[in-house]
Amino acid sequence: MTIPINKQSREVEKGEIKMRGVRFHTIPALLLALLFLALPPSAFAADGIITGEVTDNKTGNPLPGANVIIEGTSIGAATDMDGKYVILQAPEGTFDLRVTFIGYHPMTTSVIVVANETVVVNFSLNPTVIAGMDIVVTANRARERETPVAFTNVTTERIQEEFHGQDAPLLLKGTPGVYAVANDGVGNGESTLRVRGFDQNRVSVMINGIPTNDPESKAVYWSNWGAVSSGASNVQVQRGAGSALYGAGTFGGSMNIVTLNPAPKRSIGALFNWGDPELVMFGLNYNSGLIKDKFAMALKVERKMGQGARLGSYYQALNYYLSLAYYMSDRQSLKMVLHGAPQEHGYTYSGPIEFFEKYGYDASPSYFIREDYANTLPDGLNNEPHLGLTDGVREAVGGGWVALAHNFYHKPQLEFHHSYEFSQKSALNTTLFGSIGRGGGSSLNFAGFVPGPFGGGPYNQFNHDRDDEGVLENLDFVLQNDPYQRTSYSIHNQFGILSTYETTVDNVVKVNFGGEARYWFADHPGYVSNTYGIEGRANRSYGLIDLNGDVQRFRRTIYQNDMENDADFVLFNFTQPDDPTFKSQYRNYSSKKPQFTVFASQNTRLLEGRMNIMMAVQFRSITYRLEEKMPSDNAVGVQIGIDADDDGVVDAGTGELEGQAVPNEGPVNDNEFIMVGQNGEVVRFELVDKSRTTSFAQPKFGINYNVNENLNIFGNVSYVQNEPDLGVFYNYGRPHPNPQDEKLTDIELGFGWKSEGLNAKVNLYEMTWNNKSTEIEDPSKAGQPGYSRTGGRTELIGSSRHWGLEVEMAADLGKTFKDSGIPQGLGVRGSLTYMNNVWSEILDEAMYDVDGNPRVFGENGETGEDFYFKDLKGTHVASGPQTMISFGLTYENRHYFGGVDVNWYGRYYALDGDLPIKLESAEYGDEDRWSNTFDTFALLNLRAGIKLPLDQVNATLSVQVYNLLDKEHLVDADSYGVIPGGLRTIRVSLAASI
Repeated sequence: MTIPINKQSREVEKGEIKMRGVRFHTIPALLLALLFLALPPSAFAADGIITGEVTDNKTGNPLPGANVIIEGTSIGAATDMDGKYVILQAPEGTFDLRVTFIGYHPMTTSVIVVANETVVVNFSLNPTVIAGMDIVVTANRARERETPVAFTNVTTERIQEEFHGQDAPLLLKGTPGVYAVANDGVGNGESTLRVRGFDQNRVSVMINGIPTNDPESKAVYWSNWGAVSSGASNVQVQRGAGSALYGAGTFGGSMNIVTLNPAPKRSIGALFNWGDPELVMFGLNYNSGLIKDKFAMALKVERKMGQGARLGSYYQALNYYLSLAYYMSDRQSLKMVLHGAPQEHGYTYSGPIEFFEKYGYDASPSYFIREDYANTLPDGLNNEPHLGLTDGVREAVGGGWVALAHNFYHKPQLEFHHSYEFSQKSALNTTLFGSIGRGGGSSLNFAGFVPGPFGGGPYNQFNHDRDDEGVLENLDFVLQNDPYQRTSYSIHNQFGILSTYETTVDNVVKVNFGGEARYWFADHPGYVSNTYGIEGRANRSYGLIDLNGDVQRFRRTIYQNDMENDADFVLFNFTQPDDPTFKSQYRNYSSKKPQFTVFASQNTRLLEGRMNIMMAVQFRSITYRLEEKMPSDNAVGVQIGIDADDDGVVDAGTGELEGQAVPNEGPVNDNEFIMVGQNGEVVRFELVDKSRTTSFAQPKFGINYNVNENLNIFGNVSYVQNEPDLGVFYNYGRPHPNPQDEKLTDIELGFGWKSEGLNAKVNLYEMTWNNKSTEIEDPSKAGQPGYSRTGGRTELIGSSRHWGLEVEMAADLGKTFKDSGIPQGLGVRGSLTYMNNVWSEILDEAMYDVDGNPRVFGENGETGEDFYFKDLKGTHVASGPQTMISFGLTYENRHYFGGVDVNWYGRYYALDGDLPIKLESAEYGDEDRWSNTFDTFALLNLRAGIKLPLDQVNATLSVQVYNLLDKEHLVDADSYGVIPGGLRTIRVSLAASI
């Protein structure tokens, strides 16, 4: 099933209504309307509210995730991280209220609900077995009016209402300081996350307390974590440096995802999601319930297929999640979690604004063709049908598309969480974890690729052979320009252990200490996987220092080869071919990274619990080794001869090998590599084998003071350190001789207000980032040592200063304004973020070369003039929108829920140095329009759902509309152009369980 993609010029499709420029799909709209009208009159009756908290009877600790339900109904709620719950629109009358929590005896009490009144019912449960398995994943989480950090919780209820198959970061929209977008427009694995302007390489992401960032790049690839996004129970975002107790250094903040635990009650459920742009997602889930007070299991399996908001971005995945719990005694528990999501999807690229003006904001400059056309192509080099473009091995095939640039990966993670309670006040929690990753990404390369200027310029090749939707009609131009497809693989393994001991002294001092050890090892081969029917393509370019000492470029003949695998979606059968000369590869290196961390924290409660003093320190030791097996394509070798007449003998007078037989290509002497060029050049490269060890301490100190039952004040100061960016360390095959660790200090002050109907927070911060790097583009250096083929590199620049204000609030209007006639369940939520991120100091070695000449940072796309490093100080850091405002209305009762949100974004400095970027072109408008910021934009999002009143079945039907008004907007940029945001997206979800 292929659903038409939205375009400005689209015709109104069958089954749609267009009203005042706003398009609605009739099927989900009518279905919701009919179900709404079918609700019984009691759905609109005046109801009451039941609220309270659930705690451990022995320790008094809150029990997050406990289920509170009115017996005989499906009306209930789960407790939040503070053990609190709220049941809105409880029906009037006398009922039995029951609470269950795995590992504890259930408890039932009678409650009388009066219309328009609130009744408080607290529970104190007695454990049957320890619930310590939850301590493992919640010990690193902040608590209201206790932990002196800025944080926001995304509750189980919100996830259940708002998750419609998208990546987890998109659930954080509206969170202060957080900017989450999807390059594909909908969140099929291509999402990115920024916290306070820090990219997600510097935001620690944890799953059940386990650090998840890639140990090498520090990136988080959300396409690998589809099972986590769909299986999230709750999420906490902590903003600021050093917020994570363990794991990688946290600069901007941390995102801690806790996945689903086995439920205490047996259930079987099903899920179906449908969407436009095309989405079909269906799955089953099973909870065994607690068996003989010893065992429990949760299983979830989902199949997801769909398109992004941009053409050609086909996606398919299989998400699986398994959780097994074994309660060994009243003091011990063991929990196993296995999750993974084999997937493949087509890439979406940035491009010049002209491209999107011509073809629409749902177009993609990426290379993809229609499947019908692919089926007409001739056989490939090894008799592969259709140039090997329809077998699902070198490309993503589905939804009518063939994506020639795509990603395919499978990264299952296995976790064992063990908890042992020594007493009511002390426990040891240990986690063993391991993951393996298999897969990679492909891209199409051909002669004539012309990068645009800094800020985006016309890619002439993008306009070749494309139809009026921007889709490649044929490959004629590509096939005429020496095309080849290269596939970059990452084959990694990681395992580790994390252990924490927690104890409380005299109910005043709470101490945590422990350690984490991890070991990562990986191979990164890169194969020329398709030469489009031609044997031997002479189109890999390398550098050499010729016999006169000058730097020149030469070409090497390459041949088609690839990992042996049946299809990209089956990801555990990769076998590397025998290729001792590496003549079918463009890169190959291995890496190892052992790291060890010890940490300790102390929370001291004073003044009868009104003040909490937190002291924490973390010590880390990290070793990283990178070992090349062949030179990178940006390496520069030394010419040692030439065989111009191709007779197998090095010509006389052409280097140290003159008169000798041309040596075999490949590695020699452990750290050297011989390569022979197309014109007979014999070149010797020195392979990179570099390791670096760094050790450092990271302290944090903070105080929270509860002025009264409503107001609290907190402050903290932190220092964190991290390894240099991988691009600085490796430097395109020319390793940096002395890369410096990134360092950051953070000072924060915050205020909180919490009352029956209102929760509000204000936070101020100032952060200084030393040894900051960024990506630059200097076309005059293209292909030179330490630069990419287009002149790009990651450069160590200097320092930046980040300061800001964050405000968030949520209010239940019925509680806040009692006796006002406002219906119960109606609420508001909002946030404000104002930040100012600027370059504060620039290193001398960045500003000037060895001769004292000013160095070029990039090119001003508007004027064509060079922009220099020395002019960078005082300009803005490219770090997403620096002003964000969110406001929303929410409504919920026992039968239906819904809400509307408006998110506004401004002061988006797209490029470092306040360099301009083209927003409109004279080719498709009156004149070129350049600006150093994106145009401000606001997006209106709508959601609604109904809890279907079916006997013995808990069912929910919901609809979510993102960008309701179909607003065209830009969400990101790089040196090659802009990235448009998603147009109107509709998601419908039906979930049921018995």
